[in-house]
Amino acid sequence: MQIVSGENIEMLLQAVGDPFQLTPDPPLQAGNPAGTADYDPMMSAVVLIEFASSDRWQKHLRRSNFTSCEEIASKEENRKILGVMLDNVADEWLGFNRGSAKVTTAIRRLRELQCLNTVELLITWAQAAGVGSPEDHEAWRSIRP
Repeated sequence: MQIVSGENIEMLLQAVGDPFQLTPDPPLQAGNPAGTADYDPMMSAVVLIEFASSDRWQKHLRRSNFTSCEEIASKEENRKILGVMLDNVADEWLGFNRGSAKVTTAIRRLRELQCLNTVELLITWAQAAGVGSPEDHEAWRSIRP
């Protein structure tokens, strides 16, 4: 995240786009569509959430990057599924550092963007995954949408 030049941040965010929207037709390779089987919208969402936790990246995010996530996470049953998906890819984001600083920073930025369903998903996941200490859980409850 730190090696991308400032002018390329916007282009990268545009390329990531809105993870759960249907992707455009894949590019052609030798006249045939390239495969998109490796695309994981939840991993893209985690990348965007990680951007929200980074001082360098968060100011470039737009609510439109989370439109489909907001729509999907608006339903309780979908939040449970997304929570499981998030748990499966979150180690890529948090690694061995299960601290809450990145999570709370991301939550704050997502609230600023009015992505309240995504905030709720992130808080619910963090509490279930045991990220942070009990004090962090109290802090998260206080910023819950």
